[in-house]
Amino acid sequence: MFSVGSSVEDAKSTTITNTNPAIETPRKFERAIRNLSKAWNLLMLFITTYFAITVPLKAAFSNELENVPSLVTWSAIEYLMDVICILDVSLRIRRAVHHEKFMNAKTKTQRLSALMYDGFLLDIVASLPLELCIFFNRTQFVDLSFKERWPTLCLLRLNKLLYTQHTPELCGILTRYAVYDLKVPLPAAYVGFAQSLITYVMMGHWIACMWYGVSVVSYRRFAVSWLSIPGMLSVGSHTSGHQLTSAEVDHVSLARKYMRSMHFSVGSITTTFYGDVVSFNVPEMMIEMLVNLMSIYIFGSLIAAHGEIHEVYSRKKALFEQNLLELQHFLQHNTVPKGLKRQVKSYYASIWRRRHGDAEFAAIQGLSRSLREDVVYETMLPFVCKVSGFRHLDIRFLRGLLTRLQYIVCSENEEVVIRGDIDRSMYFIDKGRVLVKQGTAEVTKEEGEFFGEMALLYGIPREETCIALSVSELYRLDHGPYEELVQEFPEQRQKTRREWTACAPASTPALAPLTHGPVHDDEIDEQLVQQGFVYRAGMQLLASLNHVDAFAAREIGWKIKDSARRHAQRVFAQRSHPQ
Repeated sequence: MFSVGSSVEDAKSTTITNTNPAIETPRKFERAIRNLSKAWNLLMLFITTYFAITVPLKAAFSNELENVPSLVTWSAIEYLMDVICILDVSLRIRRAVHHEKFMNAKTKTQRLSALMYDGFLLDIVASLPLELCIFFNRTQFVDLSFKERWPTLCLLRLNKLLYTQHTPELCGILTRYAVYDLKVPLPAAYVGFAQSLITYVMMGHWIACMWYGVSVVSYRRFAVSWLSIPGMLSVGSHTSGHQLTSAEVDHVSLARKYMRSMHFSVGSITTTFYGDVVSFNVPEMMIEMLVNLMSIYIFGSLIAAHGEIHEVYSRKKALFEQNLLELQHFLQHNTVPKGLKRQVKSYYASIWRRRHGDAEFAAIQGLSRSLREDVVYETMLPFVCKVSGFRHLDIRFLRGLLTRLQYIVCSENEEVVIRGDIDRSMYFIDKGRVLVKQGTAEVTKEEGEFFGEMALLYGIPREETCIALSVSELYRLDHGPYEELVQEFPEQRQKTRREWTACAPASTPALAPLTHGPVHDDEIDEQLVQQGFVYRAGMQLLASLNHVDAFAAREIGWKIKDSARRHAQRVFAQRSHPQ
């Protein structure tokens, strides 16, 4: 039997007791394989991100980086990453050949086309060790040291950029791992904004490296470039009026060269300061035109992505504000009191803060029932752990029950239910405090408690008035959805009656407890009746009845409460006047 325990660990654990070791061992192995796969994906995301940043940087600024200490060690680490990437490509090809699309291919040409269509052609090109071309050209590189070969090696590694085609997929895996495994709250809008911003910065980085690399080559050939123009690289050089020499350009720090190139790149993408850095030779002019065309595409994609996000948000907000405006107009036209108007505004503000006007779990309505119950259960698990009435329910029944709860917000001093109401609904408190007034006594219900169970289970009219002491978030269970669920789980009808009516309430009475002084009969009537053994035993007997109508249940409930009241009075009398 599945059960939900009283602690967080018990609530999260829905496994079967007396687990068979023969079944548990394969499950542990599967979990280990999944964890290993996640770790491998994170490693590949790190490697592809590293290649996306360093490969163009090294190709463009190879002369500035050739004096870095431990150059050989750096290259050895990168070659180790190459081996890991080749292993990853091999594993994915091996997994692809067992795919249904590959198995259905009849000829070798169709199978090869299936592999190439999945992007393996770019992976194969990225895996090629182009650095070996140096060893085939012995006449030019045989007498050069590793430092002298460094610029050529950096250029031959540009094919590693093709590994970045898997970056979006790996980022999606990382996002799902953070959200579902690490339970990191990441709103979808923020994730989309971060992805587009990272893409924008990465495109700017590539353009900056390409612009500087072409400028360096053209400067050596034509002896004129934006690099040598006064004020472009060296601070204060614009006052001298002469162009920088090659030695002076080499003397400028790597950080300033990169930031100047990045400045040109960002300005090109955002179209804010075209002409700040201009071309001075034919290669630079061609690259500048190419950069302008690329910038139009990048900037357009960025604006489209952000525009879609803002459009969705603005459309929801406009519709929500329109409904609120119509409601305010109705309230003003009918001269509704100001206090009630404040309650309405507070309600709408709470709804907007929680779901931006969307219905609770509206995004998962298209999922299957089992999957929808899984999502709702995992999402509402903190709430489930707080409610004592859920602790001993069957987990399958509880999952179905959670999907039938309706989220409501009550403003401060709002009457949730009124004495005499005949609506059959029950309320569970998620956040806030509710005052239950029955007769002359008052009881404060805290988070995790509930009220209205007699109205839901037996159809008895409300015997209490419940008022929200603060802005409270409640979940309401109506009789229709409850009956629909207990038709599937008939054995849970009596169990819910026992759990929700016969258990000792955890509320703290607002009046003084019995041991702190004399208590009158009317105070006993509301404070101690539901805490006594007589009341709980009577409610258990009432819950055991299979068929009972609302009138009979009300009569039996009154008799149980009257007997429990008289028993509490006798107990009080014995304590007040001991013999």
